[in-house]
Amino acid sequence: MGVGLKRNQVFNHWHYTFDSDENIKILKTEVDGVDTPINFYSNTLKFNIYIRNGEKMQIYFKYKINEHENNIYYKKLYIGLPNILAGQKAKYFFKLDDNYEVINFKENFLKKLNNNEYYFFGMIPDDGIYTSCIVSLKEAKWKLNLKLIITNENGEFIDNSYVKIIKKFIGGNNKILDFKVESSNSSKIDNKYIFLIDDKFKVNFYNINLNIAYFNQIVTLKNNVNNEWICNLKPIIPVDEIKNKKIFSNLINEILEQDKTNTPIYIKIANWVYTNIKYTLSYAGKTLTAIQILDSKKGVCEHKTILYNALLNSMDIPAIYVGGFVLEEGKNDIEEGHAWSIVNIKNKWIPIDVTWGIFSGKLPVSHMFENYGKTYLLYSINLSNADKKIKLNYSFMN
Repeated sequence: MGVGLKRNQVFNHWHYTFDSDENIKILKTEVDGVDTPINFYSNTLKFNIYIRNGEKMQIYFKYKINEHENNIYYKKLYIGLPNILAGQKAKYFFKLDDNYEVINFKENFLKKLNNNEYYFFGMIPDDGIYTSCIVSLKEAKWKLNLKLIITNENGEFIDNSYVKIIKKFIGGNNKILDFKVESSNSSKIDNKYIFLIDDKFKVNFYNINLNIAYFNQIVTLKNNVNNEWICNLKPIIPVDEIKNKKIFSNLINEILEQDKTNTPIYIKIANWVYTNIKYTLSYAGKTLTAIQILDSKKGVCEHKTILYNALLNSMDIPAIYVGGFVLEEGKNDIEEGHAWSIVNIKNKWIPIDVTWGIFSGKLPVSHMFENYGKTYLLYSINLSNADKKIKLNYSFMN
């Protein structure tokens, strides 16, 4: 018994813990419609409550997630209703700023009210509700600087040669605002030797006598979350995937036997790959077939994508590998590329990312499409005794 408690009244605590990385500001707290003081520390909101056995109580709190300067383009929001509320009715409501959009969430949890308002209302299950949704800016501008370095480590001169640099980033949610190639050796290589042919930049060397040359491919993109592809593509099915179609069919039957919900098949399979193929960084750069990936249950983005595409194509659902670049949450620098799928659903190509667990047909603006399939930055190159090296440097343009 605590001081001031009435007969049969119990003093208790009720708390709600936010994700440790969130920058939270508590706006309002109420118990049964009355403003109530709370403790808030270490991202845990704590109510002191007084309640009798069998008595019901309504707890209300409103909060705002403040933006981190380095997370303005992509954010994962964690949503939780703890299991101590099991068997109780609860209402959860959140509203996003108009510049943002929810990219991915569990349909059976959140229902959309208006453009940027979502809610849950219902009974809390025995194990509580713990889920997340991915939020992205609706659009953003990127300035990308791709540096191409051509060297001759033998010390001999690069002479009477050329390089063609393909014009990329055409398709998906990208819109090219500006695209050019510049020579950083302008005193030695005149920019008049850089010209465009069939969406490819051809750079000629004429008796320049260089043993190293630099070129910057500068691209300014406008990127948005509406990722429907308008294109006429057909998957190229590797021979080993055709040969092992029966193995893929058996796995798909197992997946469908485990998941009897009304979720579309392509999402059920995506969720299986996302959950069961362990992201293993040591596999980066390994060339593996879909069967090898299935056997190892390990890989990085390209391996997850290859397996997912093989499973869909075995069902005659067209799926194609695409490559690009991403900014991860909390980062402003791109260190390496990324891979995901585009899938043909009802004659529309939509993106699915089985590495990040995004199956809604939309991607954050942090995903920048570069090309279909595993093609390279260089389209063709004709250099005399020269080695080729490529360095990429991307930056976010506010």
